[in-house]
Amino acid sequence: MAKRFIDTSFFKSPFVRGLQGAYKGLYLFIICDCNGSGIWSADFEAASLYIGQKVDISGFQKLFVEKGKAIDLENGRYFLPDFIEHQYPTGLSLTNTAHKNFIAELLKFNLLDENLKPLQSPLKGSKVMVKVKVEEKVKEDKAKKPEIPSLEEFMAYYKSELSKQFPGLEFNIKAKYETWVDDGWKDGFRKKITNWKLKLKSTIPHLKAQYDPNRIQPHSGPLAFSSKTINK
Repeated sequence: MAKRFIDTSFFKSPFVRGLQGAYKGLYLFIICDCNGSGIWSADFEAASLYIGQKVDISGFQKLFVEKGKAIDLENGRYFLPDFIEHQYPTGLSLTNTAHKNFIAELLKFNLLDENLKPLQSPLKGSKVMVKVKVEEKVKEDKAKKPEIPSLEEFMAYYKSELSKQFPGLEFNIKAKYETWVDDGWKDGFRKKITNWKLKLKSTIPHLKAQYDPNRIQPHSGPLAFSSKTINK
């Protein structure tokens, strides 16, 4: 079951405050009932049943469509531009597999600009131009995407270039790789790793200092013994 975000200030927004009670409920119903693209296949009978108050198409047209909160796509379907902003705060991205179908559907209706931002009305210009610009944006996103090696390549580099100077750190090197991957290929300071080989070279001396088996660690826990205890 899909989950939807509701802003805690939803009812305080000027638009929602100005709606009649039944249409406040309708707005929430639409947010829950529309698809992941923010397109709602209108069913006012079902909406009235679920929210417990009568709503109809004439009221919806006056309160939502005429005020720009919904775009009539014809054939009983409507698009809510605000839905994209609230459900996908960081924006739609073609590199996100979950977004691809939503983007394709919105582009079909000319509802996105070249930056994948929702339009307040269907685009009147050329679909081809938008498609070209979207493809260019995908190439730019791929170019910005960091180079993440496979674990095998990462470990092979350690063994061939660094293991002689820093032996016995296979477990620690693997753990560092997994940490960087889990953090979105960022280091401990949340900075993107652009050159992983150079980063590993600068990081490994600290791993050696931290995990060197020859380094004696003080023990102050319950297993620590004094010379008196041993002599007894």
